[in-house]
Amino acid sequence: MSRSLNKVMLIGYTADEPAIRALTNGGKLAQVTVVTNEAVKRPDGKFEEEPEWNRVVFFGQMADIVDKYVHKGMRLYVEGKLRTRSYTDQAGVKRYITEINGVNLIMLDSKSEAGGKAVPSFNQTNAFNQKPSFDQKAAFNPAPVLNPTAVDLGPDDEVPF
Repeated sequence: MSRSLNKVMLIGYTADEPAIRALTNGGKLAQVTVVTNEAVKRPDGKFEEEPEWNRVVFFGQMADIVDKYVHKGMRLYVEGKLRTRSYTDQAGVKRYITEINGVNLIMLDSKSEAGGKAVPSFNQTNAFNQKPSFDQKAAFNPAPVLNPTAVDLGPDDEVPF
């Protein structure tokens, strides 16, 4: 079985206010455009920034969080999966669109940039990125490192090479 990976990580700025829509199943959808910039060297030696406009879609609880906290111009870290879907436009033409289904969201603006409010981080499985409930130090106990000079193999335990 071959393995593959579909993971997108972006750090960029929101281009506009999130668009919030209600779904027919009673859920919520939030769509936001995240702009990333790449510096490209031109033939004349000067660097120019080229923007990439990324459509990110959040569903359910994440859509509620985007609706409440995300605004135009905010700096975000978004993690998600790339999806391509098709739809038929008003003229009856089948169109395709590629977007990112957002799973994790971290707001990178400082408190002062957010109007003095604390800037939380969120993910799909845990509304607030809380610390794990277990003790990480206790869970990770590496094997002790043996000092080869301190180990007595004895005359019968010689290595045959």
